[in-house]
Amino acid sequence: MKLINHGSLFWARKIMNFHSSSKQKKKHIIWSVFIVAFSVVPLIISIILINGMTEGIIEKYIDLQSGHIQVYSPLDITETEKTEFMSNVLKIPEVDSCEFIYEGYGVLYSSKGSYSTILRGITEYFLEDNEIIEEFSAITGSLVISSTRDIVISRTIADNLGLDLFDRLAIAAVSNSSGQTFFKPTLLEVSGIINSGYRNLDKQLVFISSNNASNILKDSGKQYFSIRLNSNKLGDVYDTAEKIHILINDTSWVVKTWDMLNRSLFRNFAETKNILYVVMALIIMISGVNISSLCIMLIQENYINIGIMKAVGAPSRAIRQSFLLAVMSISFLGAFIGVFIGLLIGINLNTILSAISHTGIAAADYYLISIPIHIHIKQLLLVVLFTCIISYLSILIPLRRLKNITTIKILNTT
Repeated sequence: MKLINHGSLFWARKIMNFHSSSKQKKKHIIWSVFIVAFSVVPLIISIILINGMTEGIIEKYIDLQSGHIQVYSPLDITETEKTEFMSNVLKIPEVDSCEFIYEGYGVLYSSKGSYSTILRGITEYFLEDNEIIEEFSAITGSLVISSTRDIVISRTIADNLGLDLFDRLAIAAVSNSSGQTFFKPTLLEVSGIINSGYRNLDKQLVFISSNNASNILKDSGKQYFSIRLNSNKLGDVYDTAEKIHILINDTSWVVKTWDMLNRSLFRNFAETKNILYVVMALIIMISGVNISSLCIMLIQENYINIGIMKAVGAPSRAIRQSFLLAVMSISFLGAFIGVFIGLLIGINLNTILSAISHTGIAAADYYLISIPIHIHIKQLLLVVLFTCIISYLSILIPLRRLKNITTIKILNTT
């Protein structure tokens, strides 16, 4: 068995001898390597882009909107009960912060028009948390909401309403009092303007003081504890949510994790990933056609070598193995080059995205221009493995032709 393996390696090297090959054979080998590499490059870039974009957007939604976990308490909860609950939750090792939030729908009014969005009532220094500050690509003014008159809005909303720093606006929420619905306007001043770098999220970023929110949203909003953890992994989130359940031990309280709160967003990301992976897989499968033609060409170019192998008594299995090794080496080389080029482009994606954002393309507003870049070795290995599997399957049929090639036939053709 060892002799066959060594013999296969010897003939595989002879088949792949680039220097003694014809020009046509050299071109075909180079073209095959290029096709495989060209198929792998967009898949690597897509993996890095999708992972980075998904992770970046999820982090922004968690830090600026939902938190990792939301705990809904009874409406009649006292300040003492709030403080006690927050103190107990902060003792859990995985918990970074716990804030009491007032939230509801409202309308902002300026001389230039009106804008409907979500209002959030927060504590004075909530936005100055280091992790939250990192989610902003631009900050104008102050993030501290030190007065009931202060309001922090996104640049998207400010532009829609024609507002700038220190401009005044009216804010109103629908209130149900005594069975009647009416607007309760409040005059506020823009103390800060922010930009998260993600247009869809910026449409919903309005922060006011918790005291103001409790008055404005008294009968129409909701109140909950927003809990942020030191990990975005769903497994860790579920484990912490279970600990909070045990801590509360009261069915009148409701605990929700971020994937439950952003179910449609989470599902869209998963579906987008699957669609892109399928498209990229089809591209690699198409490259398998070229690999198959390369195998046929190598068989035709090496009729003499095949004849010599048969003449010295080499088994058909050893001959097939030698061609298999030769073609798979080309596929692996192409996959390796494709991964290298894909990584080279992938680690510079932020520079590329930033350049695209300055071209004025409207679609660029709906994506992040700065994403976390993480290289997942397992995913890269799966790409290489999938490419090699497709290459292997694509050359099985051409290798069957070796059975029909006899020494006499080779001598007649040469």
